[in-house]
Amino acid sequence: MIPNTTLRLVSSSLITESAEFGISMNDTAHIMQILRDQLYSDKILAVLREYGSNAWDAHRDAGKSEVPIKVVLPTAMEPTLIIRDYGLGLSPDGVFKVYTQYGASTKRNSDNSVGMLGIGSKSGFAYSDSFTVTSYHGGSKRTYVAVLDASEKGRIDLLCEEPSEETGVEIKLAVRPEDIREFTQKAHGLFKYFAPRPDINTSLPKLPVAQATLKHGVIYEKEEAYYAERKWVAVMGCVSYNINLDQIKDSDSTAEGGAAEFLSNISGALYFGIGEVQISASREELKYSTETKLALVKKFNDLVEEYVRQTLDTILNGGFSMWEKRVRAQVLSRMHLPVPADCKELTAGSVSVKDKGSKLFQIVQNRVAVTSIRIEEDTRFILWDDRRSRAGFEGLSHKDYYVHAALKDDKGKSIKTSWPSIEADLEELCKKADIVGIPVRKLSTFSWSTPVRVGGRKINPKHRMKVFTYNPEGGYCKPWSDCWNAEERAPTDDDVFVIISGFKTLDFDLGRYHRDDTILARELGGVVPPIYGYKTTEKKPVEAKDCQGTYYPEWRKKFALSLLTQQVKDQFALWQWMQTVQQHKQYWRTAKLDKKTYEKLEKALGPTHLISILVKNNYDGLDYFKKFPNLTEALQVLASRIPEKMVKDTAAGKALETIYAKYPLLTLEDCSVADVWGSKSADWLQYITLIDKG
Repeated sequence: MIPNTTLRLVSSSLITESAEFGISMNDTAHIMQILRDQLYSDKILAVLREYGSNAWDAHRDAGKSEVPIKVVLPTAMEPTLIIRDYGLGLSPDGVFKVYTQYGASTKRNSDNSVGMLGIGSKSGFAYSDSFTVTSYHGGSKRTYVAVLDASEKGRIDLLCEEPSEETGVEIKLAVRPEDIREFTQKAHGLFKYFAPRPDINTSLPKLPVAQATLKHGVIYEKEEAYYAERKWVAVMGCVSYNINLDQIKDSDSTAEGGAAEFLSNISGALYFGIGEVQISASREELKYSTETKLALVKKFNDLVEEYVRQTLDTILNGGFSMWEKRVRAQVLSRMHLPVPADCKELTAGSVSVKDKGSKLFQIVQNRVAVTSIRIEEDTRFILWDDRRSRAGFEGLSHKDYYVHAALKDDKGKSIKTSWPSIEADLEELCKKADIVGIPVRKLSTFSWSTPVRVGGRKINPKHRMKVFTYNPEGGYCKPWSDCWNAEERAPTDDDVFVIISGFKTLDFDLGRYHRDDTILARELGGVVPPIYGYKTTEKKPVEAKDCQGTYYPEWRKKFALSLLTQQVKDQFALWQWMQTVQQHKQYWRTAKLDKKTYEKLEKALGPTHLISILVKNNYDGLDYFKKFPNLTEALQVLASRIPEKMVKDTAAGKALETIYAKYPLLTLEDCSVADVWGSKSADWLQYITLIDKG
């Protein structure tokens, strides 16, 4: 890749002495140690990315861009990472130059390759003290070993040479057993964007097939499958880079385009040609220059426009019923994407059926008559034409709307009505409400088995099952048993489970736990996995230690910490500043904490004063979280889940501690830092100024 450089013309006069900057030859070992050990914050991902992209580049250079590279991930039986390409290979001189000279690169003259820094080929040293390089070139197979020796500079030695007609380069790296799983996880996120995908010994996540025609990127309609890793990435060549939305949220062009308002509600990937955006030296993230920000903003707007246009075209011209069109349009509503005014009605979350029906039937859900129908994929009308116990029917859902015969005579007695007449009236209602195509089924068509009775009491058929999947939709308006779907499956090590008795968890509130985790996943990224329930009884007790997988309370301890990306840490820090001030504003203090307050304090104390910083961050936080009210709730949940020490050690907590230590009068009864912007702020500012002067 051609590096972005700036042409500088310098003219000076009256120069008496000068010297050029350079690298100290006596400190090359130190510089090399920084480049290989401190440059990468994620050393495992660095190894996979650098050698994987080098192999990808080698195929392009050899005219084999359609041929997949080969990746063998480490396993418990064979804990070795192997990355192999079938490019041109390297001559002995090429090996010694590429793998020993930091900064040496053959890829800076064109945008055909993603490499150009001359550092990635040494990334094996970021993880290990040695790795093996095998080059197939010029009719020979040469195997080299690169090692860190006592000089800390490293060396590479030729081990053996033998004839071979193959071409290419193979990298082998021994992996510590405890890192095997992480290598696989990081490989999933990296190699899923390679085109073509590598020949690899794992199943890579699938990208949405329906969006294969989009040229600017991809938007994930089912976000939960991708939140665990990241929200937005920029894919340049074969490498994906996390996008920090905060870097472009204040861009004028973004605000005018309207994209920033909904970007945090969705996730996806932007596709860039090589050289279209700039990257950091570590290649772990983008370099947010003006050019890169403008490129991101333009690509975001192009992708959203393209996606909305394609989705609406598919809906309007796909031969769907009106109900199917509404269901498909919900994805646009769910993502808060901009929709043309003439299509707004399609994305409505519900449709009113009030005064559109007849006296022949009544629509009921959760035993309550309804006047509107939610637009959801699983919504159905169920004709209640069977008087057998509902507990015996299989396949019903809490999203179903039940159609009951409701015709009565003058005395209020039910009149027998034919179901064909009711079906005809229901069809007419669908036409009036513009929901033609909504699925309709008769209750009598569902399978039914006689509910078991114990002591004259009806028993739900689910009571005979032992394994269930948690289904929280519908809230507290349904029986506990309706929160669980019966399962027939073999447990795995990746399962997350709970123990249930009477369809309730024994020692914690599953509903609250799951609701909090869902909030975190939706707002901060991450995936809440399916929760499996194992039934325990007095006669056949089941304990967590006897089950395969991870106990849910143990899983969620790690979940919150896994969400602490740099972006979330920045948001959490801003939220902590705001919370610190709000918690010390007592209700009788009516002073507004706004921009004018900050300007007043800044003028009196200076912008670098701790109290000025406290107030400014509060003001910034209030302004930021007004745009994302759900994020405030998520951060509050996060604060309750991460270790207390991490909360106390935030900049806001330490700032408040320092303020009270330096200005002891603020610690008196009925006093706090909030007095500084209260009704007696002039007196407090005078006190603070006197303390500062010593």
